[in-house]
Amino acid sequence: MEATSAAGAGTKDGIIETRGDTSMDEIRPRGKWTYSELNDVKCLVEHNFSTSKIGKIFGATKNAVIGALYRD
Repeated sequence: MEATSAAGAGTKDGIIETRGDTSMDEIRPRGKWTYSELNDVKCLVEHNFSTSKIGKIFGATKNAVIGALYRD
């Protein structure tokens, strides 16, 4: 029987499993997006990169990329 850790149900000793090949260590907390980063993101979108792949390039989540594009 698994003990529930302080991190919540479904985790073991505070280790959170992620889907895909991205671990939580690779995703850094985002501050504000710079103009240069936003321009790069827009360029990658125009070249049909997925938001998930763009997030991996910038060390962000796909939802962070979508949010940055939406706010811009």
